[in-house]
Amino acid sequence: MPFESKYTKEAIIDAAFEIAEQEGFQAITARTVAKKIKGSVAPIYFNFENIDALIHAVVLKVFAISQDILSKQTGDSLYENMGRAGFEFAEKYPVFFRELVLKPNPYIASYEQTEAAMLKGLDQDLNTSKLSMDERKLLILKVKAMQIGFQTLIANNQIPSWITKKEVQELFIAFGHDLLNIELLKKE
Repeated sequence: MPFESKYTKEAIIDAAFEIAEQEGFQAITARTVAKKIKGSVAPIYFNFENIDALIHAVVLKVFAISQDILSKQTGDSLYENMGRAGFEFAEKYPVFFRELVLKPNPYIASYEQTEAAMLKGLDQDLNTSKLSMDERKLLILKVKAMQIGFQTLIANNQIPSWITKKEVQELFIAFGHDLLNIELLKKE
């Protein structure tokens, strides 16, 4: 009779997610997950080929959460929505932000793949679609560098006391518009 686990694959992913959310992906081990589910390591290896496969499943869950945050943004501008979603992710999931953005890792697509997806999305944005491909690429790089700086401040709780997180987000959006307007002015 084949082994049946009382622990579902989803329950194991959720347990590993909770561990990584607090301590990072490196904290996901068979023992830490077994302890979290109050069981043995057997259900883990029954559902996953190895720990790397479980970590990959957790990373996919994090990406799905990130996409969900983006999809819930209600602004008219994809350009702004991407910025707001990045801030929300950094605030809600600071460990994942540091793990996925600030550390080298095999989980994030190369910059070129990420850039290609952003460029495709910005084709639909009324203002950014006025820019050439090279101008959009430069704009994305500038905004990404600025956004990572602001998100790092948020994820590390280093926002000065005289400004709120919401005001920092609005400052970022204003900077993003300034950069876009500069690129549009240069085009004229």
